[in-house]
Amino acid sequence: MHTSLEYYPFLLEIPGQLLDMIDLEVLHIPTNDENQLIVRLSHDLGKNVVVYRKDITSKGVHLCHVLRAADLTSPQLETLNTVEKLFPSGQVVVAYDKPLKIVGN
Repeated sequence: MHTSLEYYPFLLEIPGQLLDMIDLEVLHIPTNDENQLIVRLSHDLGKNVVVYRKDITSKGVHLCHVLRAADLTSPQLETLNTVEKLFPSGQVVVAYDKPLKIVGN
């Protein structure tokens, strides 16, 4: 199992063959404190949250081409942007629908 699945367990809801095609190397592996931020943000937004590394070019299917991004209200987007500033530069915080929605389904 890829390390990032430990921090983003909701990704295991993606069907196996599709999950195997996704490049998980672009996901940021959070510290314990960062993971707590991700869990809290996910809970507060009611969405699935991942943190991407901007310093890596995806070599496989990108998660954003597989999962439907969450529709966020202005206050939710402001909260997400505030939390994103707490991560090292070069990280991008993204929210996906909860429950997951596969693009095209």
